[in-house]
Amino acid sequence: MYKMELNMGKRVFSVPRAAISRLCEAETAQLRVLLALCSGEAEDIDGVCGMLLLPREVVEKAIDFWVACGVFELSGGTLRPNFSQKAENRPEKPKRHLEPPQYTMEEIDFASGKNPSLASLFQLTQKRLNKTLNPSDTRILYSFCDYYGMEPAAVMVLVEYMAEKGKGSMRQIEKTVVFFDDAGIKTLEEVTDYLERKRIRDSFEGEVRRLFGLGSRAFTVNEKAAVQAWQDKFSLSKEMLAVAYEKTVDATSSPSIHYANKIIERWAESGISSAEQAIADKKDGKSGAKGKKSSVSGNVDMQAFEEWSWKDLEKIIGE
Repeated sequence: MYKMELNMGKRVFSVPRAAISRLCEAETAQLRVLLALCSGEAEDIDGVCGMLLLPREVVEKAIDFWVACGVFELSGGTLRPNFSQKAENRPEKPKRHLEPPQYTMEEIDFASGKNPSLASLFQLTQKRLNKTLNPSDTRILYSFCDYYGMEPAAVMVLVEYMAEKGKGSMRQIEKTVVFFDDAGIKTLEEVTDYLERKRIRDSFEGEVRRLFGLGSRAFTVNEKAAVQAWQDKFSLSKEMLAVAYEKTVDATSSPSIHYANKIIERWAESGISSAEQAIADKKDGKSGAKGKKSSVSGNVDMQAFEEWSWKDLEKIIGE
């Protein structure tokens, strides 16, 4: 048996306590990104990508996982540790079996009779999807609450959202429930918050597609990074987006997200924060400072993280 002597002073860094219950379910890339973020060696997402030699999409997905778990939070395009007690005290997620149990209709009827919220969920789902649920759909819907542990009201909000998207099949809804389960999203508040943020992001990206004539074409890696930065880092309004588009077409005779990004970055550097100021601006996307690397990634507030992390470490090992 080894004797453990691990008091390494400031040669160590702390990992958020809220991450501990998620270590068994996290994928390798997610664990690597967690350690890179906690180390404080990376100032932004590009830094994490360079440190780990991982594609940007993988790093962003891993960060989304830890944000959904409550370990970090995104505010104004900056990634910070989540100081809330809710995140630190989140109960450990029970291990999921390969698939939900094979419920009998008698079991489901009995549970519905005992739980009015569950009974309402079945009724409202049938009404919203405009169909009578067959036994298979009923079992899947019941599993969202009994097996995956979601609140009935949270499931109803998800059903409404999926119906709006034209994805009202129970199997399609189940895929989102599995994603929520992996991310620890269970309650009405958590589901509502996630879907509202997704609606805002989808609406903005839809406006970008409409203005720049992209149709259903997927964003390139650089285009996606730029559009995300317009929302997360620059908090760009749709009005300013329209101005950037107009100036891009006026200068180049064709819509270009790359050119528009130069304009938007220069606006941020110049303190231009309204559509009126943007319209009055006479410079174009070629007027930005030369030699500067395009900044399209979110920042990581590591100073705040280090202050929090060492306070947490002191609680564990003593001052």
